[in-house]
Amino acid sequence: FEFTRHVAGWDEKYELLIAYKDKFGHTRVPQRKELEGFEGLGRWVSRQREAFRHIARHEKHLAEAHALGLDTPQGQAEMKKAERSKKL
Repeated sequence: FEFTRHVAGWDEKYELLIAYKDKFGHTRVPQRKELEGFEGLGRWVSRQREAFRHIARHEKHLAEAHALGLDTPQGQAEMKKAERSKKL
């Protein structure tokens, strides 16, 4: 249920970001200056940008590892899928 609360919190901030963009025409929410009705949104946007940068790095590293043949959970799943396709 912790995950559900996290997702609900993300959805709430996302809706708040939509409202911010509707009002100001952009998503460059200030981190240091709290705007009434948008409390905590700047920090949340900053954390989302950092998380997305991390995901992009992770995906690049994962692709490089797969190219080398490194055994990863994602690679194992892909190998099993390929093996099933060969049997057909």
